This record gives sequence, structure tokens and C-alpha cells, in this order.
Amino acid sequence: MQRTIDTLILHCSATTDGRPHTASDIRRWHTDSPPSGRGWRDIGYHFVIRTDGTIEPGRPVATPGAHAQGHNAHSLGICLVGTRRFSKPQWESLRLLVVGLLGSDFPGAAVIGHRDVEPLKECPGFEVRRWLDEGMKALPQHLLP
Repeated sequence: MQRTIDTLILHCSATTDGRPHTASDIRRWHTDSPPSGRGWRDIGYHFVIRTDGTIEPGRPVATPGAHAQGHNAHSLGICLVGTRRFSKPQWESLRLLVVGLLGSDFPGAAVIGHRDVEPLKECPGFEVRRWLDEGMKALPQHLLP
């Protein structure tokens, strides 16, 4: 059965900005048993964007994620490594992923931040609506030096 995807939800890894974590690191944090991990069966996100701009696959797109409670069945989770400030290559890869790769497969999908569905969260560390309104360019106050 193919899933209907109507939302792309942007996240951050809540790690130190600029640290070169990978999808494998995040997968380990999600799958390790508590207290060091969450005990999930796989990484919660479908894509991870590393600090060098590399886009790594996470969960298969056909599999619901574990990234936004109540929204996983119809969304894809995209995680930027960091918390509030991201590298220029990350911003470029985010745009490429949202417009190019996913835009063609899921036209019309809403693009939102995790905090837009869970208001107590600050994730992804920037206002997604502002990023979209400003042409999907790096937001200067959220750009790593």
C-alpha cells in the first residue's frame, strides 16, 4: 500500500550547531534502548541533512516516520543536523530536497516545521513560513559563520 504524503515536516537534531553528526548517529540515538536511546525500531526521520550538505536517507519513504506525533502517517520528516544555525550547504540541500526531489514526487505537499504541529517545540530552530516566504534562502541569523 502506498502512503499519501501531504506534509513535509522540518526538524533539527537538537545537537550542537556545526557538529558533523550523521544519519547513523541519529539512528543509534533513536534505536538504542533507554536510557541512552528511545528504543524505536528505526530512525524517526526520512531524510537527514548533514552539516556538509549531504542528504542521507533515513526511514524508507514508504514507511511512516516517528517524528511528529499524530502526523506521521501522512508526512515525511526531514532533519537538519544542528539546532538553530545551519551551514550554507545545509540550506542549499534543504531547498533542493524540498523543491527538487520531493516537490516532483509530492506536489502540493505543505512544508512546515515540527513546532507548527507541536507548539511546545522550538524545532527546527527557525520559522519555516519565513524561510518559504523569503525564497527558501538561508536565513542570515540562522546561518553558521
